[in-house]
Amino acid sequence: MKAVGLTIVLSVILTPFLTGQSGIRGKVLDGDNPEELIAASVAVYQQGVFQQGTATDFDGFFQIYLDPGKYKMEVSYIGYPSKVVDIEVPINKLQTLNITLIYRAEIPRLPIALWCPDYVIPLIDMDDPGPTPISSVYVRAQVHKAIPDLLVNFQGVSIGN
Repeated sequence: MKAVGLTIVLSVILTPFLTGQSGIRGKVLDGDNPEELIAASVAVYQQGVFQQGTATDFDGFFQIYLDPGKYKMEVSYIGYPSKVVDIEVPINKLQTLNITLIYRAEIPRLPIALWCPDYVIPLIDMDDPGPTPISSVYVRAQVHKAIPDLLVNFQGVSIGN
């Protein structure tokens, strides 16, 4: 009876160590410098259906346990184009994959006033001499050290000392 009890206890304790686990692990890296990307999203799909996902840790490391088979893994990070990789998870083995994402800066579409510093926005519209709205684009385009310096350029605004 003791032998049966000892066999059951040992099998419960040793089973996780004797059976391998299948899955993927690796790091997500920045392609422009050798730094890891923290909190990058890693999602795994099988036949177009989401299976599992995770985010990278502070070292850019991720690990996902999966059944053996073929999958598509999508890795994404803010400001970087997503990357989709075909993977095959072997039986009883963690496959290591290091993914490199390359940052692609988008050129913002800026108003002409910011691209042409000589262009001056008229302060008074001669067709409508009413109040002039102050837009954020105008404020960013002007070089002023203080708000009052900016406001004195508008019709009907006066700054008292």
